[in-house]
Amino acid sequence: MSPRSTWRSVLAIGAAIITMILFAAATPASAAPARSSVWVGSPINGNWAVWDSACNGATYPSSACSWPTVHHTFRNGMPYVGDWGVDLGVSAGQDVLLYAAPNETWRTISAKVETVVLACAARSGETYEQTRARGGNAVVVGLYEGGSRIGWITYTHVNPTVGAGQWIGRWGTRVGTVGAYTPNSCWTGVHLHLEMTNETNYSCFNRGWSSGQAMSRTNFIGFLGGAYRTAPRQACP
Repeated sequence: MSPRSTWRSVLAIGAAIITMILFAAATPASAAPARSSVWVGSPINGNWAVWDSACNGATYPSSACSWPTVHHTFRNGMPYVGDWGVDLGVSAGQDVLLYAAPNETWRTISAKVETVVLACAARSGETYEQTRARGGNAVVVGLYEGGSRIGWITYTHVNPTVGAGQWIGRWGTRVGTVGAYTPNSCWTGVHLHLEMTNETNYSCFNRGWSSGQAMSRTNFIGFLGGAYRTAPRQACP
């Protein structure tokens, strides 16, 4: 092959590589390959959200309606706001336990406490403890396969028993206890606010729950990871 032909071949290969890089950069996150699917269980013994008059005509982000199709979600120091959120009825002081398992049992899933933040926004002049007394903390637990984070679960209005950066067991580990605080616009009564969020695509919630239905620990509440939904706040298929 002549030197000119060799140089043309190199240029052609280089152009092809640049085209592939540009295409990959333009691909939206929602179109990225689905990550492993994780089954998530109820962290408490209590009740599913209640559909009441506040839910009639409610739209996201609603604080008055606790139903996951409209209930508010937050970032809590993470890259995205929650895919969906729900308020679960529960008694104060109850342990909040992590239950997560891979749908494909041969996969190895691990759990890490990503962050522990205040559940309520600080008011002007408030100390950390004064803000915490109005709503406790939010504990964000990331689920991983190898070095890839599948998504995260957020447990809010709790007194934490774990710390940021801590690797914990994915089944039955206590992440906190349900708190009771000074009533205010951020916290209006004892409950556990729970959110689930995917890194790619969107997590989904169990469509089988009825308004106020009793729930027990480990009852299925939703899937993290996978490719079940392409939009937030939707029930699992």
